[in-house]
Amino acid sequence: MQNNTNLAPHEMLELHELISGEIVSLKRTQANISMVNDNELKNYMQQCLNSKKTAIEQIQNFISTQYNSYNNQNQNAQNQGNQNQNTQNQSNQSQDNQNQVNKNNQNPQEGGGNSSQNSSS
Repeated sequence: MQNNTNLAPHEMLELHELISGEIVSLKRTQANISMVNDNELKNYMQQCLNSKKTAIEQIQNFISTQYNSYNNQNQNAQNQGNQNQNTQNQSNQSQDNQNQVNKNNQNPQEGGGNSSQNSSS
């Protein structure tokens, strides 16, 4: 059984909403940190900023991994389709060649008969 790790479209949408919320929160905290005078609160806000940046990077990496996995699977499927088409084309070519050989074997005089008639005239 194949392990399907691709995300469904609604799951990808949820991730985009999550990352958008994290970015808004990050920007809001960055804008407000300069107005804070309490060092303890400022340190806490800086820790929150660092945490949010890490979370955003992790989500982006996850999305990128999923996207690359999806593209690789599509590329593999396309390559398999191309291989199948090539095999079919080779099979058709082989059958055409065999049909031509059979036709020539059934009518061996067609090719040689005409040339001998032309040379005696």
